[in-house]
Amino acid sequence: MDDSMFALLESRGWPIAVALLAANAVLLPARDRKRLLLPGVVLLLATLCLTPWHVQALAGLRTAALQYVVLCLLLYCLCRLGFLLLVSARPQRALFASTPKIILDLCQAIILATGFFFALHLMGVEASSLVTGSAMLTVVIGLMTKDMLANVFSGLAIQAERPFGIGDWIQYDAEKSHMGKVLEINWRATKLLTLDQAAITVPNGLLAQTAIVVYTRPTPISRRSIYFAAPYHVAPQEVHRIVMEAIADMPMIVKTPVPNIVTFDFSERGIQYWLRIFTTELDIRDRVDGEARDRIWYAFQRHGITMPRLQHSVRLDHVDTRQPTHHRSRRLRACVRALQSVDFFRQLPQPALGQLASRVRRKLYAAGELLMREGETGSELFIVKAGQLAIVKKTPAGETIEIDRVSSPGFVGEMSLLTGAPRSASVKAIQPTRCYVVDKEALSRVLNESPELAAAISEVIAQRHQHQADTMVAASAAASNGEPGDLLDRIRDFFRLRLL
Repeated sequence: MDDSMFALLESRGWPIAVALLAANAVLLPARDRKRLLLPGVVLLLATLCLTPWHVQALAGLRTAALQYVVLCLLLYCLCRLGFLLLVSARPQRALFASTPKIILDLCQAIILATGFFFALHLMGVEASSLVTGSAMLTVVIGLMTKDMLANVFSGLAIQAERPFGIGDWIQYDAEKSHMGKVLEINWRATKLLTLDQAAITVPNGLLAQTAIVVYTRPTPISRRSIYFAAPYHVAPQEVHRIVMEAIADMPMIVKTPVPNIVTFDFSERGIQYWLRIFTTELDIRDRVDGEARDRIWYAFQRHGITMPRLQHSVRLDHVDTRQPTHHRSRRLRACVRALQSVDFFRQLPQPALGQLASRVRRKLYAAGELLMREGETGSELFIVKAGQLAIVKKTPAGETIEIDRVSSPGFVGEMSLLTGAPRSASVKAIQPTRCYVVDKEALSRVLNESPELAAAISEVIAQRHQHQADTMVAASAAASNGEPGDLLDRIRDFFRLRLL
């Protein structure tokens, strides 16, 4: 580079660099002024390197190498300070607020590289010769920068696709512990902050090669899963009700989506449940999970439910076969009382009633389960011990309507039990319901020993149908089962009873 060109650079470049430094000091926000430290130091070095051209005593230090150093330092200051003034100064700062940092860094790197090659050109060095001059050097540089270039291009791909952004919570592999809040995405890596308040720097190349779970997109709501166990003797729907009431007013969960719970598994500890709650407080998710578990424990304590523990026990019982146990006798008496709530069973003598009660089964149905389906054949009578049933029918238009509800001590299914007639309506539980079930086999033994009871049963049912002839249920029963007069014959045919 000749002296005239250098003098022009000195007379124009150095004053412009000083002016840019002053403008940045005024226009940059206070928190960004620390970025002027390095350009300021570089400008000071450039000034010191210019000293030999102004001090005749140091004329011997004027060399081409020193010229190149001054040139590079001044070009760096001009590029860096100009870029800061363009991007970070107050007037136009808002224009670049949404531009990813990696894009700005890349643009700055391109500007600095352009200045470097321009300096080489001024010194009479062709930049292309540096690349093509040595194949071995090119290979070495390529190998050295392979990972860096992979990270840079991966970072650019992340910024272009925008799978996540600053402030999102992500998990970058299968390890649950590898989860954090995104603090920064730069040209080489992405910085995360974990719940332990530890910063993790993940290379962009690694993020590009793995599945990324973004918990805060498309909405900031994420699901938390709470697993717990309850004893087998507590009905699942009762557990569901207790737990949902316990977490209903938790302040750290959202109302939509609605929290829900499912019966998850059956194990040695008991029935396993899976509670799903939704929150936007991922940074305190451990506290959210902990409060949910606390509420479940306190709710169980209030309802007398003990959390099951994994244990094995061996119990030896001495069974006295000479007389029924107190527990069996109590259950039998309760069953007899349930049978007596059915009008036609009250016609049975006490011995026959006790015999029938010994063959009755107990069944538990969850809310929403069907006990019987309209049009299907069946031979069971259901006596409600606890809970509630809904009787529904289909209209000619195909719609399903509810025509009645049955609670304890009501019953359904008597015509199918006595005659085998198809079900005239569907019956489903609308809450957890416990029933006594009398089937054809149990009643058949009683009627075969006392065939005359069939006449008494048919007379009671006929009287009831006559009395309820104006109701919808009786009307549909009459339509599907015929007149009450032939009911006795149908009972005898169904149970194959001999005529008296």
